[in-house]
Amino acid sequence: MGSHRTSSTVVRIRVGPYYTLQFSTENVHEFRVYVPDDGDLWPFQFETSHRYLPGAIDREVLWPAGVLMRDNARTKIQAARRVDVDRERPTRLWDGVWMEYQWCDGRTDSEASSTTPSQNLLSPDCGVYLSTHSSAPTIITVESILLLCSLETMSDHKATLIDGKAIAQTIRSEIAAEVCRLSETYGKVPGLAVVIVGKRKDSQSYVNMKRKACAEVGIKSVDLDLPEEVSESELISKVHELNANPDVHGILVQLPLPKHINEEKILSEISLDKDVDGFHPLNIGKLAMKGRDPLFVPCTPKGCLELLSRSGVSVKGKNAVVVGRSNIVGLPVSLLLLKEDATVTIVHSRTKEPESIVRSADIVIAAAGQAMMIKGSWIKPGAAVIDVGTNAVDDPSKKSGYRLVGDDDFQEASKVAGWITPVPGGVGPMTVAMLLKNTLDGAKRVIEQ
Repeated sequence: MGSHRTSSTVVRIRVGPYYTLQFSTENVHEFRVYVPDDGDLWPFQFETSHRYLPGAIDREVLWPAGVLMRDNARTKIQAARRVDVDRERPTRLWDGVWMEYQWCDGRTDSEASSTTPSQNLLSPDCGVYLSTHSSAPTIITVESILLLCSLETMSDHKATLIDGKAIAQTIRSEIAAEVCRLSETYGKVPGLAVVIVGKRKDSQSYVNMKRKACAEVGIKSVDLDLPEEVSESELISKVHELNANPDVHGILVQLPLPKHINEEKILSEISLDKDVDGFHPLNIGKLAMKGRDPLFVPCTPKGCLELLSRSGVSVKGKNAVVVGRSNIVGLPVSLLLLKEDATVTIVHSRTKEPESIVRSADIVIAAAGQAMMIKGSWIKPGAAVIDVGTNAVDDPSKKSGYRLVGDDDFQEASKVAGWITPVPGGVGPMTVAMLLKNTLDGAKRVIEQ
């Protein structure tokens, strides 16, 4: 083996939500971090400034007894084991915990492999072991690195809250300004037709909220309330009338429909250029095709991406895991993430070891419809978590007898994640905001022709 050039390596360590350590080394030929042999403690992650550095590597890595600082108290590491490290790819230590070894050195591989680690390696106080080419092996404790880097423990870490209400309100203000411009310039405003069949209280409440939102931004709301017993042919006829109405730029048929009506057939009858819900087969088809842009994107998935964008979370090149594969959220949000150059994995009810897949995600979209199924220990430190779930759980302290929770365990996940949406107040307000935005976009295509 030939010799390799000397270089400096920046090492960043993250131990769960508790520490972020960073330091620079030169001529490093060995790097060892001691973590507990206990999968119940927080995962450990190791990164350097380069993905792969040429140089020597000791393929047998000893994880001896030692201590790990946690909540300002020492947690003893009882077990020791040996892990074979692969120079070409990350090494799996246990579920969700991986390690990459990367360093460079002025020596040959054979010279480096002959190095014998110091017996101080077994010191009960050791946290990080560094051996440099120019000096004797040195033990640097976790406490020392914390002191050197002027870093505080992260036991009180809280993720940045992505306030969907505030972001949605900003978007509504932008829409209102644009609607005002259209009115002043062309004498026309966007129009949204909302069709509701029957008297379901939840549907009525949701539709009333949409009507109120339209009024706030200046969009004309065309209301069409039909009886429960309306026939499928009559409903289709009403949809066709709205398709032909030049003052209507968006059509929304509130779901679910009565059982005697074929929902898919009704949705396919909506004019493609008025499908502001984004579920027309042609719009979904274009969303799935590279280089083809649909006229409209489904509102909730679009809102998820908008939350990430306006929170400064880049999607490009990130590992994104979508939990859930529904036609309403899971599938379209996966396609949107792909269009934004994310590497996407879908977790569903038949997925084996979902927690290990979720732990690999830089971005998690939780849309399974299962209350608090995603635990804090599933979340990669610093990940962005967008929770689409809205689940009612019993809560005797509430007047209603229940409270709303998401698909993730918010209290625990917020201690690990970098960004997180609350439930309620996260994705929900964005769905309505994106409906208004789609209606505005549809109107502009017609009015500004």
